[in-house]
Amino acid sequence: MPERKIRFAVVGLGAGRGCARRIGENPRAELVAVADANEERARIGEQFGIDWYTDLEKLLERDDLDVVFLMTPNGLHSEQGIACARAGKNVMITKPIAVTVEQVDQLIAECGKAGVKLLGQYSNRYSPKTHMIKRAIDKGKFGDLILANQSLKYFRPQRYYDGWHGTWEGGGGSTLTIPIHSIDLLQWWMGPVESVYGRMWTYARDMEAENLSLSILTFKNGAVGNIVATTTFPVNGPLRTEIHGDKGGVIYNVRGGGEIELWVGEEEPLPDPEELPKSPEDDMIDWILYDKQPMTDGPEARKVIQIITSIYESARTGKVITLDQ
Repeated sequence: MPERKIRFAVVGLGAGRGCARRIGENPRAELVAVADANEERARIGEQFGIDWYTDLEKLLERDDLDVVFLMTPNGLHSEQGIACARAGKNVMITKPIAVTVEQVDQLIAECGKAGVKLLGQYSNRYSPKTHMIKRAIDKGKFGDLILANQSLKYFRPQRYYDGWHGTWEGGGGSTLTIPIHSIDLLQWWMGPVESVYGRMWTYARDMEAENLSLSILTFKNGAVGNIVATTTFPVNGPLRTEIHGDKGGVIYNVRGGGEIELWVGEEEPLPDPEELPKSPEDDMIDWILYDKQPMTDGPEARKVIQIITSIYESARTGKVITLDQ
């Protein structure tokens, strides 16, 4: 018997327009509605031949929705995600799923109370190469882990920060809003973080939050790491993560679809793409239809939020912050 199509709505059609198009093209999904507070953007629904809304509450009154995918500004994610949960809708949220750990915990609790699913969109988890690295680490092919370095250098012009980007209410600056996908990969590969020490600065832009941070991480397995995250680089530069242990290591660059630039030690075969979910949407579909554990459910998505908000807390207080991971 063929599986039924899972019915999606996308909310937030600035960043979400591409997601709506991708869902519409997914043979396992059906895009049934879109919404945006801006009527001109909301009317993209007409191009898809589906209903469109400027009011999230009106959208949530529909009884033919399985999943609401929130692609709205960061500061709205918690409030809107809770509204979706209380309406009985499964929720997908673009990064970050909320801007504080307290908001994430409330989201998780409300989704649990409502019996709905909560999935964070962390797209780098769906590359066979990132799974290749994860398997190598888990199998000990790099030995005991020693050090992880991340260099996450982006360019963002002043106009990017003239709205909600770069405000603390919107979630912060260059550490939370942009490199979060790569930081998520780091914690997924390296394991739980024990403590964080961070510093942050603002250079060359008129903005409230930071656009450069440096941080030192201590992992529970004894390894250490550091992260450089900035949007002050003259161009969008390479986004490298370097990991090594006492038997080998890897350099991975997210740019260009993800490239392994160096592999030292025993190689791990590239996994068969058929073994992996192809996208966050497919992950949610498998979770709904087959109760298959997704890559980044609420508790998993919480981890990277806690790391980044702890970097901020450390930078503000000058203290090393211990995490509960």
